[in-house]
Amino acid sequence: MPTSSSGIRVVTLSFCAGLMRMMTSTVNFEQSIQATNELLSQLHGREIDESTATAEVASLIEHPAGARGFLVAYLSGDSPVADEHPHCVLRGLRESNELITDLLIKNIVMSAAARVVHERNGDEKLTAGSLKVNRRSLELARLVWNSVLAERLTILSDVLDRCIEIKKSGRTVSELNTNESEWAKFLAKGDFDLDQLESARTAVLAINTYSSPLH
Repeated sequence: MPTSSSGIRVVTLSFCAGLMRMMTSTVNFEQSIQATNELLSQLHGREIDESTATAEVASLIEHPAGARGFLVAYLSGDSPVADEHPHCVLRGLRESNELITDLLIKNIVMSAAARVVHERNGDEKLTAGSLKVNRRSLELARLVWNSVLAERLTILSDVLDRCIEIKKSGRTVSELNTNESEWAKFLAKGDFDLDQLESARTAVLAINTYSSPLH
């Protein structure tokens, strides 16, 4: 039975996407960074079609190590594609709802807190890097917005407010009840000072706005 060239192309792309998923499902952190950089280079050079790119993103972020590596490369790298957030990337990210959501929020908090430290130290290069990660994280969070993200942010905002209150009263964040949520544990472990906590809260609130307040 004759097969059209378009039919062959669909089958081939589907096979390649499936093969890519099997190959990348077990990548470690370093391999994920390398694979993400290669993907971004292919997207920039228009050397990969959107469906295959979506499948690769979804496969890379399927496991924690791969998801962390993807975000490190995507948020802190130099590829202009990471400032454009193409639909194929967003579609792939949406296939890992809770995992990518938690990592995005943590990147928003940590980049906002790191920016405070780098500015204090007068390190313009590291400050710029933190600003870039924060901006890209905020943009991604808005673009992949979902009910899980909204729920997480509500909890985090409340915990941030209490951390700030604790700090202003001269106490330590270690007094926070870390059993109440993963976000309480996250903030207590980070041992952020008052300025860092306020910067993080400002960044979290900015997810519903059109630009990062850290610029």
